[in-house]
Amino acid sequence: MSDVKTLLQTACQQGIRLWPQEGKLRYRGAEHLLTPTLLEQLKTHKTALLQALSEPRYAPLSYGQKGLWLIQQSVPTSFVYNVSFALRLHIPIEIGRWQEAAQLLVNRHATLRTSFPVIDNTPMQKIAGYEPVSFTVIDGTAWSEEALLAAVQAEHERPFDITAGPLFRMSLFTRTPVDHVLFVSAHHIAIDGWSIHLLIEELRLFYQALEQGSAAPLPPVTADYSEYVAWQSALLQREGEMHWAYWKEQLSGTLPLLQLPTDYARPAVQSYRGVSQKFQLSADLTAQLKQVARHYHCTLYVLLLAAYEVLLHRYSGQEDILIGLTMAGRHHPDFARVIGYFTSPVVARADFSSKPTFAQLLSQVRKQVFAALEHQDYPFALL
Repeated sequence: MSDVKTLLQTACQQGIRLWPQEGKLRYRGAEHLLTPTLLEQLKTHKTALLQALSEPRYAPLSYGQKGLWLIQQSVPTSFVYNVSFALRLHIPIEIGRWQEAAQLLVNRHATLRTSFPVIDNTPMQKIAGYEPVSFTVIDGTAWSEEALLAAVQAEHERPFDITAGPLFRMSLFTRTPVDHVLFVSAHHIAIDGWSIHLLIEELRLFYQALEQGSAAPLPPVTADYSEYVAWQSALLQREGEMHWAYWKEQLSGTLPLLQLPTDYARPAVQSYRGVSQKFQLSADLTAQLKQVARHYHCTLYVLLLAAYEVLLHRYSGQEDILIGLTMAGRHHPDFARVIGYFTSPVVARADFSSKPTFAQLLSQVRKQVFAALEHQDYPFALL
């Protein structure tokens, strides 16, 4: 099977699409890339390739995925965990080439062709060997800019059925031959913030490679997300007690609920009607902050987190404050280029009971961030 996996990865990198159709192995790619050697390999491994492309694999969920799965089941029509981004393209494009690039992306990453059905009362990953990409072309030539933005927003708010899939889709809104919006959306159970950067990079490289008739300059994906789940389980067997001991001490005692002086009481049931307020720090202020961070031998992240804790302390008057942080969860090199949900939530606990100076608070925060990084592999769901 390792030979088949390598062959599938090689074909994908070469821009060659393989798929099963009526019991036959089909392929498509630039003629000069379909070398005699590659064609002979396809012929030799035809039966195994057809099996790999036709039959789904099943794997358990990671702890993070289990949490998102439960939340989605409680509000199945919600779009809260839709992760989307849009690219405005002011150039002539070849629509079919974008769709082919998207298909290669789905072929390369197993998570983009995974759904989460319930089997024997347990949610499972169902990983399709091959799945046609969900790619929709939408004619917006008669739309105003406002109508275009409204249509893009509506596409973002379209919920996913995580039990059936697909959980990755692309839409191309076309207004003129040189004005397009390429919209990409996926459920958070399949991707994280790190994955978005991989998606953008690899989609671009696949499109350029197809345009040039060359292989995409991408390293092979040496693992898939189901292997991460197995790795996580093995790590907990080896080191779980050590990580649990740290978090048990860190979160001991009564855990406070942040009491901010808001205009309205916190609702008993989460409404998901929150909003965000964006602002930008000036270049001068940013430079000053970096200088302060250097002076105290800490990162800008630690400095801003400490300042945020001070702000919450001032508004709430509380001496014990919990703040949720997100870690990438990807320090193992095998998973650096895998698309999936690796995000690891952790907790920082600010202690103002001794009335620390800001320098003392910075020291406290720095130690907590480093410790959280060291213990981030313990699933938050188990806490």
